[in-house]
Amino acid sequence: MLDEAGLEDAIRHYAGGFTERTGIEVELEIAPRLGRMKPHAELALFRVVQESLTNIQRHSGSLKAKIRTERGPGKFTLEISDKGSGISGSLRRRNGKTLFGFGVGIPSMHERVALIGGQLDIESSGGGTTVRVTIPADD
Repeated sequence: MLDEAGLEDAIRHYAGGFTERTGIEVELEIAPRLGRMKPHAELALFRVVQESLTNIQRHSGSLKAKIRTERGPGKFTLEISDKGSGISGSLRRRNGKTLFGFGVGIPSMHERVALIGGQLDIESSGGGTTVRVTIPADD
């Protein structure tokens, strides 16, 4: 679906199936006229959506998630957020460095985003977690 219909349709389809499988409601806020991007960028962004929703299901305890996209001059932003328990302080910081556990999911997201020239940021507190990807947009 991603190859044929693009990122927007793939996110909508995946979010619907995710809700059916997990019971976690996913709110979508998709930028108007999102348009298509280079295939490798769409794939990387879609994988970030998949990994983020999986992390919400496994770790957050939240029954709601939100996926938001924004396309502005020269950049595209993707955010996946929840209102769950957040990442525990012991996993967030060690020796002054930000960590997010020992799994492969978050490092893999960082690598995918870096390969498309973007930046991945994760903000977490007791009120939830937000994964934000910003990449240059072809305007």
